[in-house]
Amino acid sequence: SHGLNDQKSGDLFFKILEVVSRKRPKVIFLENVKNLKSHDKGKTWELLKKLLDQSGYNVFSKIIDAQYCVPQHRERFFIVCFRKDKFSNKKQFNFFNIINKKQPKLYSILNTNPSKNFMITKKLWSYLQVYAHKHKLKGNGFSYGLHEKNQVARTLSARYYKDGAEILINEKKWVCPRRLSPNEAKKLMGFNNKYARFYGHKKGFPIVVSNSQAYKQFGNAVVPQVIEDIYESILHYIS
Repeated sequence: SHGLNDQKSGDLFFKILEVVSRKRPKVIFLENVKNLKSHDKGKTWELLKKLLDQSGYNVFSKIIDAQYCVPQHRERFFIVCFRKDKFSNKKQFNFFNIINKKQPKLYSILNTNPSKNFMITKKLWSYLQVYAHKHKLKGNGFSYGLHEKNQVARTLSARYYKDGAEILINEKKWVCPRRLSPNEAKKLMGFNNKYARFYGHKKGFPIVVSNSQAYKQFGNAVVPQVIEDIYESILHYIS
């Protein structure tokens, strides 16, 4: 959130530039939160773009919402760079077109017979409602996310393990809503059997960590279908 002034993210970007200067890859493919583009009134991104350009790369970028392939509103900033001396005859790079994509809804990834182990407690449900009401009175934007099964979820974050507040599922006749199970979170991110088979797992994409760790990892992950689609666009460009 602090751009290049943030010690971790700032150092990481300059480390990437160091690798680029030494290895000189033909293509660079990066991903970040969408706020990178608007941070500090756009100055941070303009600087990053300038540094990549000075390193000898044509830079293309786009904010893409993974909602076209998973039932989740998940915007991320993608950057693709091509070495000028290797692609001097190339023009504009076009990211894939998301028009006419399937845009699935939550029911496509939810368990038909969910366990009540994932229902939040009455105490937590009451707290979330009171907390949201207080913020609304103050004019703040905080609110829990209560979703119907024909809707699209909010963005799954790494903090989901704490209370599940950003994505709660309304189950009819249940006293309180429930959070996603780790398996549903996996599907919400698009880690389906297609990618499981790619890595040699015949029985589906495995979860081999605790529930809390699974929520953290899925919340920090990228949607693999988006990466695959951008990769296909890159292959089309360089062929």
